[in-house]
Amino acid sequence: VQAAKELEWLTVSEAEIDATVQGYMQQNSISETQLREDLAKEGLTIADLRTQMKESSLASSLENYEITSKLVITREDVLEYYDQHSDMYSGQTTYHLRNIFIKAPDAGNADEKAAVEEKLAKISEAIASGEPFEALARKYSESAYADDGGELGNFKLEDLSPNLRAAVEPLSPGETTRPLETGGAYQILYVQEIHKESDVPLESVYSEIEDEIYQQQSAKRREAWIKGLRDNAHIKIIE
Repeated sequence: VQAAKELEWLTVSEAEIDATVQGYMQQNSISETQLREDLAKEGLTIADLRTQMKESSLASSLENYEITSKLVITREDVLEYYDQHSDMYSGQTTYHLRNIFIKAPDAGNADEKAAVEEKLAKISEAIASGEPFEALARKYSESAYADDGGELGNFKLEDLSPNLRAAVEPLSPGETTRPLETGGAYQILYVQEIHKESDVPLESVYSEIEDEIYQQQSAKRREAWIKGLRDNAHIKIIE
């Protein structure tokens, strides 16, 4: 407030204070008489309230002058933010997956293990020869999705477990993973399609980004400004 009072051009008229008092009464649905009574209970008068409102308005005006009015957000600032946060504005990629699910053999059962390995090898050979994955899933898969050709649906990479994500990410449509061990079973995943949404256009989020930059820069400038006021006050006290 003291800093605001030192700027001769920074003033608040009595008419502005009148409007602020009226607005306060309207907002709280009270008359002037009720306001005076409420203030009296706190040992205050209308004059005290007007002084407080004036000081608050001066401080707000000074802050606006020192921070808000000096902020300039350029298109280059917006473009830089957009590029640095590409993960927020790039279109999502989803993978349409099918699988063949084979239960793992019981531990220590050599015959069962050999049978599973033989089945996986046979499936892999059939895939390599070009047999339709859906048909192979219906024939060999041991999951509830077998009748649907191993249909799993669409997934984002982050929806998959780390080992499945690593196996699926490099694939193109029509390609399959090797047999993967996944919690008591083996899976072969097939990428039927990859859906890539369009990136969010800059112009459609320009105002949103501009507001975010404004908030960030305002906070930084305000922090620096308040620190400067405190440092200056400290120097004056020492002097």
